[in-house]
Amino acid sequence: MKFYKETNFKNDLDLGTVPSDWQIKKLADLFNVETGTTPSTKNPKYWEEGDVNWFTPVDLSKLNGWIKIRESERKISCKALREYNLTLMPPGSIILSTRAPVGYVAVLEKEGTFNQGCKGLIPRNKEVESIFYAYYLLRKKDMLQNLSGGSTFRELSKTMLENIKIPHPPLIEQQAVAGVLSVVDLALQKIDEVIAKTERLKKGLMQTLLTRGIGHKEYKQTPIGTIPKEWKVVKVEDVADTSSGGTPNRSKKEYYGGNIPWVKSGELKDNIIYDTEEKITESGLKNSAAKLFPQGTLLVAMYGATVGKTGILGIDAATNQAVCAILPKDDSLNLSFLQHYIIFARNRWISQSSGGAQPNISQEIIRTSRIPLPKYEEQQKIAEILSNVDKKLEIEKKEKTRLERIKQGLMDLLLTGKVRVKGD
Repeated sequence: MKFYKETNFKNDLDLGTVPSDWQIKKLADLFNVETGTTPSTKNPKYWEEGDVNWFTPVDLSKLNGWIKIRESERKISCKALREYNLTLMPPGSIILSTRAPVGYVAVLEKEGTFNQGCKGLIPRNKEVESIFYAYYLLRKKDMLQNLSGGSTFRELSKTMLENIKIPHPPLIEQQAVAGVLSVVDLALQKIDEVIAKTERLKKGLMQTLLTRGIGHKEYKQTPIGTIPKEWKVVKVEDVADTSSGGTPNRSKKEYYGGNIPWVKSGELKDNIIYDTEEKITESGLKNSAAKLFPQGTLLVAMYGATVGKTGILGIDAATNQAVCAILPKDDSLNLSFLQHYIIFARNRWISQSSGGAQPNISQEIIRTSRIPLPKYEEQQKIAEILSNVDKKLEIEKKEKTRLERIKQGLMDLLLTGKVRVKGD
């Protein structure tokens, strides 16, 4: 098979090398490009009696890689459709977000229209397989954003979109590529459903185990809610010591690149930490507020984007000042149990925080927060049950990551013709 490379297109999406039997077309040669708008929100008849799908970039962003869409979050009435002269897109049309943000794509499974943040692509003839082109545009999301203009917000204009150059393989190959990628997407959709189901299971188990315990029949009211009668309520400082770390001087290169793992708050993801993004030297440790904490220490992010997130050290490691380290005073506290309880009570802890635009959790809040304290053996059982669910979730998420890599690899090969697939 001979290949050729098109190089003289101003508005192409980095076409690169494509098979010689693939044509190069303007997008407008293959699709009618339609624009949308928002009917007046002051007229309730446009919205309260709505039964027509009305899509926005937000609807498309929630697909999370899935290529088809059936229902919109909001609907408009037929009256609004007529009075605003909106195009009713037939099933099989593509909707592309072209404003804030640019590049989300979906193929309609049911007719609908859209707002001014999108453009609609209606195939001009039967030689166009919409799903193939939806995947193609999705793969080129970053380039579509680069083609967008505007000072207040970026927008891909109708004219720019119409003049983009795209490949046009034979229909049978478009359909074959769409079929292969749809199979992978279906597998991804199923794993997403499994992950969602497991997360619901974990939430239910946490609610039950951390408030009702295992095998109890009598309960009592406490400042932290209803708990088994046999459980105690204590402050964290009653059963554990807390500390925080520090950041070696960034201008001292000799403080970094050593062999001491150094945990930043952004690395806390309710996980076990076996490695860190950065490491510091012995000199960096000695000449800063950083401290070396032993394996098994429970960490809590006190501020930043991951405020309230936790981690347990699977290695000896130091931390920065945005991380609170919790170490048990004796054998009455299981830190895995406490980690799960902090995750369960996280929103309440954060609500006690003080701070500006971003909430903080101070060591004082952590130390003085009340927690339930079952007997150690029950803490251990509860922690084991919840940790087993976490392990199941981790396996499922790794499988999702694997499938996403496969999908990306297939898109790179099939949508460029580097690997050819033929239909029946």
